[in-house]
Amino acid sequence: MKINTVCGKIDENDFGIILPHEHICCYFEPYLNMAGKHYLDKEKLLKASVGFLKEMKKKYSLDAIIDCTATNIGRDLELLKKVSEQSGVKIICSTGFYFTDEPMTTRHSSEYMESQILYDIDQHSIGSLKFAVEAEKMTDNNKHLLEVMCQVQKKTNLPLCLHTNPEVNNCIEVLEFVLDRKVAPGAITIGHCSDSEDMGYVSDILSSGCYVGFDRIYRMDDAQYYKKKADDIAELCRKGYQKKILLSHDALIFHGFRDKSVISQFCPFDVIFERLVPELYEKGLSKDMVSAMMSENPLNMLCLR
Repeated sequence: MKINTVCGKIDENDFGIILPHEHICCYFEPYLNMAGKHYLDKEKLLKASVGFLKEMKKKYSLDAIIDCTATNIGRDLELLKKVSEQSGVKIICSTGFYFTDEPMTTRHSSEYMESQILYDIDQHSIGSLKFAVEAEKMTDNNKHLLEVMCQVQKKTNLPLCLHTNPEVNNCIEVLEFVLDRKVAPGAITIGHCSDSEDMGYVSDILSSGCYVGFDRIYRMDDAQYYKKKADDIAELCRKGYQKKILLSHDALIFHGFRDKSVISQFCPFDVIFERLVPELYEKGLSKDMVSAMMSENPLNMLCLR
C-alpha cells in the first residue's frame, strides 16, 4: 500500500518509527495577516523544525510524523514540505476542521464542503482526516461537519483522527456518531485518551475496535506522571489492546494560541523516548511490544488495519 505524504506517495514498507499525532505549528491566520513576522517568522520556524526533526531521526530513528493540524488552525502545506525535504523525516498531512464554530462552515452545504475536502485530498497528497469536538455535547455545527468528514472517509479510505475531551467524557458520543455513519472501527482514532484517568472508560472505547491515542504525553518534572501513564498503558495491554494504542505528544514547535507565542527553544518530540519508554520497560512490556506501538500500530492505523 502507498501512503500519502507531503512529498508524495511512499510505500508502507518504507516506514519505521512514527509519531502519529504532532504539529509543526498551529496559529491564527488573522494574527499572521495583521502582525506578520512579529507574530510568526516562518523562516525561523523552518530552521528550528528541521533541526529538531534531524535530531530526532539521529537519536531515536524517528522516520515519520503525522501532522494533525486542521485546515482552520494554520495548516501550511508548503512549510511542511520544506521541513520534510530538509530534515529527511516523512510528514503525513491532515485535512479537516478544529472544533471552533465559524460562520463559513455553518453556511455551506454538506455537498459543497465535501467537494472542497475531496479536492484538497486529491491535489495535496493528504494522508489523514482530522476533526475536533471539545464540548461535552456536540453542537449542531459539530454534527454538520463530522457528518461531512464521515462521508469523506468512506470515499477516500483515509484514517479519521478525532480530537476529543476526556475531561467531559465526550469520547463515547463522538465515537457512536461516527460508527452510526458506517465508518469502520479500524479507520477511527479517538485522540487524547491519555488525558483520562479512567482506564475502564478507555477500555470501553477500545472495545469498539478503534484506535486510541495516548497522544498527549507532556513534559513534566514529576516522575510519577510517567509511572502513572506507563501503568495505564500496561493495564490496557494486559486486557489485550496493545495493538490499538498510539503513542505521541500532541506537541507544537510554534503554539500560536498563547499570549506569548514563541518558537520552541527545545525539541518537543523526545519525551516519549526519554521518559515514557523506560517506564514501559519497568512495567514489564517487552522491547518488541514497545517497538510495535511506535511503528506497527501507527502504520496499521494509516492502512486501516
